[in-house]
Amino acid sequence: MEELLRQLNLTQYEIKAYISLLKVDSVTAYQLGGLSKVPSGRIYDVVESLVSKGLVSLLPGTPQKVRAIDPKVGLKALLVQKDREWKSNYSQLHELIHKIEKKEDTEEVSLSKGEDAYYQNIVEIYGKVKKELLIIAGPLIPHLKGTDLITPTKMILKKNVDNKMIVPIDDTNIDTAKKLVKLGVQLRNYPLKKNMRLHIVDGKFAMITVVGKNGKERSIIKINQKESVLTLREMYLSLWDKSKDIE
Repeated sequence: MEELLRQLNLTQYEIKAYISLLKVDSVTAYQLGGLSKVPSGRIYDVVESLVSKGLVSLLPGTPQKVRAIDPKVGLKALLVQKDREWKSNYSQLHELIHKIEKKEDTEEVSLSKGEDAYYQNIVEIYGKVKKELLIIAGPLIPHLKGTDLITPTKMILKKNVDNKMIVPIDDTNIDTAKKLVKLGVQLRNYPLKKNMRLHIVDGKFAMITVVGKNGKERSIIKINQKESVLTLREMYLSLWDKSKDIE
């Protein structure tokens, strides 16, 4: 109950007062303060707030008493209101996200190192691709905990991105490869060394990654030079023709 009320943005004093009021018929605000252990200097403000939220009603008479509105009515109405607010906020946030434009990299070639940097770049690649994503992958077993390959792949396939992937297939990754094929990835097998990765995005951007012997160290080369990227794309498609579908 308390957790639900917290999620509905009630303060700790409001939660104490409301739960205490549910256990009695009607009491004065002063009596409610004693029952709920809410300080007498705050209980009147707390009651006023609960009334404004539709959880408590004021009864006529002297001294004036308060009563909890049936939770099936009061809490449900508050939940509907919060749901409306969330949908409105979600809509505004969604609109804002589409308006925000990330400044594109202007450097034709940039270098970076590290496993975290590699996976950050992967997230960015899956987010920015619009038409085509060509990949030379490794063993399909991410070394970084919590890294998910399936979800971003589903995301880009929903956008009708042409996703080709060349993978050195063996017993350790055949199951993952088959899952990707079922999702709609065009995946082929070629016995490349597993220490090299390549991502080519829309024929405009490329990332070459060399993986260290321990499987974690990564040296990353990002290329924004159009002619170089198109050359890499042609090389990729040539290798694609030599690759074989997985069984």
